[in-house]
Amino acid sequence: MRLAAIILGTCAAASAQVLIDASQAAAVLRHVDPQANASLRCETRPVAPTLGFSLRFQTGYEVSVPLSQFHGPGHRISVLLKVTPEARDGQPAYLLRSFDLPDVPDTEFVAEVAGSFLVGQGSYHSMAIVLDDVNRVCRSDWRMEVKPGRSERNRLLMRPNTVAPLSTGTSGGTPVTDATLSRMTIFLHAAPLIPGTSKLLPSDVLTVTGSLAALLEQLPARSVRVVVFNLEQQKELYRNDGFTGRDLEQVTRVLDGLQLAMVDYRVLQQPQGQAELLRALMHREGHEASQSDAVIFLGPDASAGGSESPGEADPIVPRQSIVYLRYESSVPWFSVTHVATSLGLAADPRPKYPCQMWPCSIIPAQRTASPDVELNTRTVSGRGAIGDAIRKLKGRILVVRTPGDFAKAVDQIGRPGR
Repeated sequence: MRLAAIILGTCAAASAQVLIDASQAAAVLRHVDPQANASLRCETRPVAPTLGFSLRFQTGYEVSVPLSQFHGPGHRISVLLKVTPEARDGQPAYLLRSFDLPDVPDTEFVAEVAGSFLVGQGSYHSMAIVLDDVNRVCRSDWRMEVKPGRSERNRLLMRPNTVAPLSTGTSGGTPVTDATLSRMTIFLHAAPLIPGTSKLLPSDVLTVTGSLAALLEQLPARSVRVVVFNLEQQKELYRNDGFTGRDLEQVTRVLDGLQLAMVDYRVLQQPQGQAELLRALMHREGHEASQSDAVIFLGPDASAGGSESPGEADPIVPRQSIVYLRYESSVPWFSVTHVATSLGLAADPRPKYPCQMWPCSIIPAQRTASPDVELNTRTVSGRGAIGDAIRKLKGRILVVRTPGDFAKAVDQIGRPGR
């Protein structure tokens, strides 16, 4: 059986990262030449383990692959990750993720793919094998250590020396007897978490997906609606009325494909567009056949300058709780390190150029290292469009700067009578 057929049979959907067993991993590895360390040029960048909003340590990787190695249609990139606890009885975990490439022309652009997972306290050895559809491979190894602080040890939800996919505990469809809420709606603002940045950083995607997974787990509801929007583009990007943890990958793809640097000129001619988008989202929510017990806005705010809407906010449905978890941060929650591989590409600090409908990002090739994050000249006001809308609706605004803030906010939302 060809390697591509094995991978296709293992991944339930293109771009989905799945936890596979040792026999499935062995089937993939049997087609990998142990001496072929540099037949595929790539660079792997590990993401340092960071305590996430689910009170689990979240980590991951980014891989850059020059597209000059491919030509035409039908190509695929897969990443097989083996994570082994260094504890005596530690069992390795295998994660597999695949990405279909479109028809690739002659180009110097670089494809970036990424994955994220959860780990418990302990030390781990990670090995990433990047494969393509003609069995070329690129390997990298790194070691990571997860050491929670004294105040964090008693709050962790994962056992030491264990590995799990990001969707752990978020399968959705919570039984009636276990659900805190009947229905919950989450409005996710897909925007950079650090004021002034011109692109969604990998740490932003990890933070947003991790906090969304934590909300699903810590506020169990029989039914969940998730809406992703962007105020800069004044656009709704994604809607799912039956969202579960298995759909986190869909949100990741939306965030990966967000082109923040490209705004339609017609949007710039609508100074009230941000407020009007929020009003339209809440108007539709208020007229849904199935009303939510809780409506939660999640993410950073946007500048409210010139965005005041002349209309009044729609009234709140009786007994409906509206809360805004406003992210405020001056530094990324997650940091990326570099592992020497056969490619030697440095992280490109310029804005990415994601392709529409791709499960990956495309950036111009660049070999000059620069640790700085490119900033634009946009400044962030103390007021924000989402905050103004929440005040009109007489909802609550809870500022989130740390996982501890997030845990307290979720506790307030889930507390009866609040």
